[in-house]
Amino acid sequence: MSIVYDPSKTPQEMADAAGVSLTEVRNFLQRNSYDYRADRATYLREQVKEFFDKNREATEKEAAGALKMSLPTIKKYLCLSSRGADTCNQKQKKKTVRQKGLSVGNTDGEILRDIIHIYLPKRRTFDCDLTFGRGEFYAGGLQVPKHRYDKYLFDGKGSKKYPALSLDEAYGLPDGCFESVVIDLPISIDNSDSGVNAFKSLNGMFDSYHDMLSLASRLLKKGGILVFKTSDFVLRNDSEAMFCGEWATDHAIDYALELGFDLTDRFILARHQSLQTRGSMKIRTGLKHGYFLIFTKIE
Repeated sequence: MSIVYDPSKTPQEMADAAGVSLTEVRNFLQRNSYDYRADRATYLREQVKEFFDKNREATEKEAAGALKMSLPTIKKYLCLSSRGADTCNQKQKKKTVRQKGLSVGNTDGEILRDIIHIYLPKRRTFDCDLTFGRGEFYAGGLQVPKHRYDKYLFDGKGSKKYPALSLDEAYGLPDGCFESVVIDLPISIDNSDSGVNAFKSLNGMFDSYHDMLSLASRLLKKGGILVFKTSDFVLRNDSEAMFCGEWATDHAIDYALELGFDLTDRFILARHQSLQTRGSMKIRTGLKHGYFLIFTKIE
């Protein structure tokens, strides 16, 4: 069955309808130069506007139930409708002011300190790191989180002083137990590598994005902060001997928004040295940017 472009559906819904993978749908959108994000936004905005035109006394919560959208989505597109234009303009002014503080740093520690200073001013570090590894994030003297987990447990240097628990134990934690969570997943794909710093496939990488973002959403309190580090890259298609874009940052943002997060800020890591990748990957930009995405849980 062929893929049918339908902005009323999510990429996953289009994939399910066509019986193909989510990656195939994303490649289909890119090949055909569809501006799905813009078309999707137009569709959602029209749905919200039409609902309130017909139900002028309805509440935002009632709209969310009737349209099967999240409350933040209703508020967003109500803001963009004529009914909420004034409020939207006020929010946009605030957003513009905030964006002047976007940060560019050269080290993880530098950026993490800025994030703590701005978003966790009463704390010295984050509550939880779900991808602690050997604690490389905190090598520059930053205080390590009290709660540390990782899928892989290491016996290397530093693990005795700051041991991490198995990630499996994090799945048993109660809902809403943290105010801040950090995630730093690998940004490399190599199906011949047996190490822990590379995924076997692109689908495996994005599945891990979904799994970890879902876990963080459950563990965070309402209003909690999630720090998600990622990078963009291009992936070689060996059959065509060419590279196609895979915007990992956009993928993380899209899924986080679906989970009820708000993209609050983004910090840019400008590496002095080239990021080492394996397999058929290349970093897209010459400066080798990394991104620290700051999400706030609003549901």
